[in-house]
Amino acid sequence: MSESRGHSQPISQGTVKHRMDFLDTPYGSNDIRLSLREWLLVWFILTLAFVLPPIIFERLETFTPSSDYRIPEPYSRDYHLFSRLALDAAKKGAVLVLGDSVIWGQYVPQNETLSAFLTQESGGREFANLGVNGMHPAALAGLLRYHGAAIRNQDVILHCNLLWMSSPERDLQVRKDIPFNHPDLVPQFFPSIPSYRESFSHRVGVVIRRILPFYAWVSHVRITRMDNMDFANWTLQNPYGNPLTLLSSSRSPVDDTRPDPVPWTQKNIALQNMEWVQPADSIQWQGFQKATRTLLDRGNRLLVLVGPFNVHILTEESRAQYERALTDVRDWLEAQELTCLSPPPLESEYYADASHPVAEGYRILSDEVLASDLVQSFVMTQ
Repeated sequence: MSESRGHSQPISQGTVKHRMDFLDTPYGSNDIRLSLREWLLVWFILTLAFVLPPIIFERLETFTPSSDYRIPEPYSRDYHLFSRLALDAAKKGAVLVLGDSVIWGQYVPQNETLSAFLTQESGGREFANLGVNGMHPAALAGLLRYHGAAIRNQDVILHCNLLWMSSPERDLQVRKDIPFNHPDLVPQFFPSIPSYRESFSHRVGVVIRRILPFYAWVSHVRITRMDNMDFANWTLQNPYGNPLTLLSSSRSPVDDTRPDPVPWTQKNIALQNMEWVQPADSIQWQGFQKATRTLLDRGNRLLVLVGPFNVHILTEESRAQYERALTDVRDWLEAQELTCLSPPPLESEYYADASHPVAEGYRILSDEVLASDLVQSFVMTQ
């Protein structure tokens, strides 16, 4: 009688020995084993895949910013665009004006920002607007370190906005998950930031993305061409779209400003009792110190512009705390032999809120900046 189909065939001793030898072989469980030459080829191909696309893309993407160009507000987290703008401004020999939305010009069009007025009144030297919305000092230090390589041996004006020390929340001192701007630019592990509560794996991913410029370029494509969607979601939203068109077409948003560019006194804003964090205890001030050291280590000529802060909006107690913080900031800058410009506060009607001037305020501030001896030397050495 024939053997039933359900019974397995007996295993020979040769087969058992072959299987045991296979298990004893290092990496023997792999179906494909690469030689050293093949591994080198794989690494070479991966390197090309990560390095070439951003380089080729920059050659294809037209980028010719005007003298009063600023990074559009929807692109504030496009650090690849910041790198390109910094490189373009450096090649043109412009004075680079760095800071947050005060430099960007929150309540004014791009031709009425501080840098625009400086360009108009300098007699020929261009001042490039490298302000980025929400760029607090702890993030600015990371922006310069990882995306500001072009800012080297340049004339630089760095804005110091003490608003970021006006409360424990703004200073990232609160030990709970509070959303804040540009988290990928702050230190991921050390020093520890109490308000930054991301997982370990997320932080490791951020560190890896910093090392490889490819990821900054991918983020640039997502922000400027894919409505900030990843590739999978983009294909779902555009099932018949051609992904290659993403590399040849971009949408530049309208350069718009926030509504109500009017003095704060006309907005029924009450006096603010801000709970200032003093510089010695401030995370944001530590970030600003790192930013200045990075700029100096790269051979830049640096002017630090402190303010103008709207002291008219503060209660008497809060203003006294602000004055103490301002004194400490000035003392540190002088101890570091840094050129510091701290103009007197503008008139109350020239502020739109606690720190942003209206257009006339920027014009007055530009006169103060141009009167500085160091900025005059910037203009004379164009």
